[in-house]
Order: sequence, then structure tokens, then C-alpha cells
Amino acid sequence: MNGTHVAVDDLVVDLAGELRALGRAGWGAYPRHSSGPAGRFAGLLSTARLQELAGELRPSSSLLLAGLDESWPPAARLCRELSRRTGLTVTALAVATAPGGLSAARHGAGADHLVLQCAGTAGWTVWPPALGPVYQRPLAAGDSLYVPRGAPQRSEAGPRLSVHVALVLGSPTLAEVAERAVRDSGAAWPAAAGTLPPFWFEDPAAHVAGVRRVTDAVLAGAAATVASDLAARAERLRRAAAAPATAPAPTGSRPGVR
Repeated sequence: MNGTHVAVDDLVVDLAGELRALGRAGWGAYPRHSSGPAGRFAGLLSTARLQELAGELRPSSSLLLAGLDESWPPAARLCRELSRRTGLTVTALAVATAPGGLSAARHGAGADHLVLQCAGTAGWTVWPPALGPVYQRPLAAGDSLYVPRGAPQRSEAGPRLSVHVALVLGSPTLAEVAERAVRDSGAAWPAAAGTLPPFWFEDPAAHVAGVRRVTDAVLAGAAATVASDLAARAERLRRAAAAPATAPAPTGSRPGVR
């Protein structure tokens, strides 16, 4: 195994431990900061390439590098192994921001994600989805920050080029798990359960019956179906997590994440 794989696999161990701790207390509720793990990943970045990025960016602008796990082997391995260990779907993107620039105006995160500050510094502001106090924290190279799903956020680069990698942590909501389990069992479930059509607010009473049908489907036996479905999934993921680390994906192919 080469040095890059060792560095990435060490980071996987660190981040998996961090995510395990989050899963036990605080997942989906409040931002959380950690120092150290992202430093392993930062060491894999090319200093020359960072200098090129600094020259390409306009003052106070940002550059989004989407699909990092599809184009950079270390990111592909990180996402693949972290997915195998945690049962989450993990993808990666990178953001390079010129000094003093905003890498993101205030917006909500569509999924839980973990920010790895790889170069420079940035000041982060996160508005927790649970209506807790506004979270503000400066990140230095090597720091990581967990941002819950649905939490509006904003970051501003420090006096030098700021580069961070965001690991997007996909996981179905409990409502989605319940719906999938019920549908797979063949039990009754309204075709449009979980969605409201455009202009629904003009006649909300017309959708009450649909909500009741969904509720009745769950109360009429979905709980047992969900329990069975979760148990089967858990067994598959336990086996995957116990298997040896997977080999790198062939060049040009997308890493297999669930």
C-alpha cells in the first residue's frame, strides 16, 4: 500500500470515530468542531496547485470543485471507505475561496456534511436547525466542522487562500425508511405520500385524507415492516464494514458508494 493510501486510510479511521461519536450524541442537532483529522487530508493537496488556484481566483470570489470523489483518487478512496464503514453515502466537493471572500452566502445544507479545512482559515457561521444559538467558529487548516442537515450556513475566508473539502453524508430520513419499507412489503401507501402539489395551500383540507391514509398505513403494521427492513439493512452493512478495505476503483470509473 502506498503512502497516499496510508494517509487516506488513517483519516478514514479518525473520521469514522468522529462520526460514531456524533451518531451517539448530537447527530442532526448542532454543529461540532474537531481539530486534527483534516490535517491528514490537507497534506495530500498539491502546494503548486493551490498557488495556481490563488492566481485564478478573482478578488473575494470562490471556485466550487464538484464531484471531487469522481476526479481525484484520494477523495474517491476516502469516500468509498468511509461509506463502507459508516453505512452512509459519502461524496466530496471542494471549495477554494480568495482572501476575504464568501465561500457560501447563507443557505441551508441539503444533507449532513463534514467540512475539512485543508488550507488557510475561514470563519464559519451556522444556524442550527433545532433553533439553538447561532454557532460561530474560525477554522484553521486541519480543523473539521460537522454541519447538520437543513442548517443554514455561511463562511468567509481569512487573509489567505482558503480551501475546504466538504464530505456530503447521505442518509435517508426515518420517514423515507418507513415509506420504502411499506412499499417494498406491498402494503397500502398513497402514490404521492410525502409530497404536496403546487398550490396545495389554496385548499389544505383536500390533502388531510392523504395524510390520514399515510398515518393509518404506518399504524396498521408498518412498524413491524420497518423493523424487519432495518435489521436486514444493518446485517448487510455490518458485513461490508467487516470486509477488507476495497481496492481502488479503475481509472475513470465512479467509486461505488451506497
